[in-house]
This record gives sequence, C-alpha cells and structure tokens, in this order.
Amino acid sequence: MCGFQIRGNHRSREIPRSEWDLNINKIVAGDRQVDGITAGAFDVLTSDRKTTRNPRSPIVSMSFAVKGDSQIIAARIVGAPNADNGIKAMIEPEPAARLYTALLNGKEVQISLSYQDGTSQVLQIHGMVDRRKFGRGKNNLLDECLQGRAPYWNIAEPVP
Repeated sequence: MCGFQIRGNHRSREIPRSEWDLNINKIVAGDRQVDGITAGAFDVLTSDRKTTRNPRSPIVSMSFAVKGDSQIIAARIVGAPNADNGIKAMIEPEPAARLYTALLNGKEVQISLSYQDGTSQVLQIHGMVDRRKFGRGKNNLLDECLQGRAPYWNIAEPVP
C-alpha cells in the first residue's frame, strides 16, 4: 500500500477547530490495483480542560480539483461510515494518477466535501515537490513505494 496522508488543521491550537484526516492509497495485489480513500472530519472542542475530538456528520460526497486541470476528480463512496463517521471511497485509475501527479509535484488541490447534515467545505492543500536530484518521472516517491523502495509518505500540507 502506497499513498498520501493528508492531516488538515492538526497544527492549530485553536479551540474549537475543525480537523480532517484523509488517506489516499494505491493498493496493489498481484496484477490488481485499487485506488482508495479513507476520510473523516472532526470538531475539536474543550470542556473542563479536556480536549475532545467529535466526529462530524459522515461525508456523502467528495471530489478533488487540481489547479490548472479543468477535470474534476470524483471519489465514489462505498459502504457505510464507521463508528467515527469515517468513510471509504474509490477513485478510478486515470483520475487517481492525475491526483497523485499533482500531489507529487506540489500542485494546489481543492478537496470538496459534502456532509450528511447538508453542510459542505472546501479544503485547499498542496503536495510536496520531490526535490531529490533524480526524484522525477518514474523515480518519484509514489513509484518507489510501489516498487518497495520507499516508505508511505505524509506529504500534503494545508495551503497557508
């Protein structure tokens, strides 16, 4: 399994605040490959000096828009939410490849989320540019991971 962790707003010390956890993965089993997502959103609150992370309403719609690319990348939610309202989703291979390329090249990506309670949010992130001397093309971090030569990377950061 190789992919990207996107941890939104975890560095903030504000209370209350929203946080988002997304994992975008390519899972390889023999000659089969699946591009999947797990995602959840939380409201971080405090009471009596104790910080709590309350799950938001389940995500019912998710899509990605890469800056400079007019085609929206839609995620198809599968199954029921878990106990913390986390969801699983799938992305078709070609749009997933465009998303991975954008994340690996530091492009800005907007993530649109719609929730079961009728609310919605748009998050803006950008990935990390692979600045290694030979870290381009088929030598990028994702491909190295798929070949068993690099770890799972946490490379997406919120846009300031």
